[in-house]
Parts: sequence; C-alpha cells; structure tokens
Amino acid sequence: MNLLKSKNTTLPKDIENTIIKILESSGNSGMNLSELQKILKIKEDKLKLVVARLSRKGIVKKEKIKKEDGKIDYKIQLSTIKPVELKIELSTVIKIPCFTCKYIKECGIGREWSPANCEILKNWLESETNKIEQASK
Repeated sequence: MNLLKSKNTTLPKDIENTIIKILESSGNSGMNLSELQKILKIKEDKLKLVVARLSRKGIVKKEKIKKEDGKIDYKIQLSTIKPVELKIELSTVIKIPCFTCKYIKECGIGREWSPANCEILKNWLESETNKIEQASK
C-alpha cells in the first residue's frame, strides 16, 4: 500500500486514516512502528510525526519497546478511549451576541470591551447553559 502519488505525497489526514484502518485490522495487539513503515512505504520521520499527531488526538497510544537486536521501536495501538466529537449547530453559533455587538471592533482581552467582563456575553452563556440543563432533565 504505497501512499506516494507520483511526485506529490498524500495529505497527512489520508495517512492518518490509513494508519487507523491498518491498526483496526491488526486487532488489539497493534503493531510496531517499523512494521507500519514497511506497509506504508513512507519515511520514518514522516510516519513518526503522523503517529505523534494521532497520539496527541488520543486516537492511538504508543509504547517504547526494545527489540531483540537491542534497537528501540514503538508499539502502536488504537486507544480504547475514543475522542468525543462535538456537534455544534449553526443556529446556536449565529445567536452568539458578539456577532451583533456594536463594540465588536473595540473588543479584545485587556481592552475596555472584553469577553472576559462582558455582561451581555455572560448572560447569554448562562441562558444557554440553563437551556441545556433543562433539556437534560
């Protein structure tokens, strides 16, 4: 499964998705980084960057292992904890008071008008929180 397309390499997101599929098919045991590199046929440094990104996202976990020849490798496995996908509706975002505020151009942290001390924003957030709490009861 060569991920290189002529002179252009595929996008990191494509490589991430391919790694996830390979790890899913490998079962709970996962696989070594060196094995993954042989399958993907990409440079080790690029693979390490993609795996590190997947690790930061909580999608994979990596464990340092010592091979029989004394060299260091990494065991890569899918995390058992799946990241939560937040779904934000546009109708809610449009209602954020900042978008219609007459002070939006002067607003910012440390300025006279700031989200940190805005009563309008605070009241809206409290109202939205109350709606969510009421809906969950």
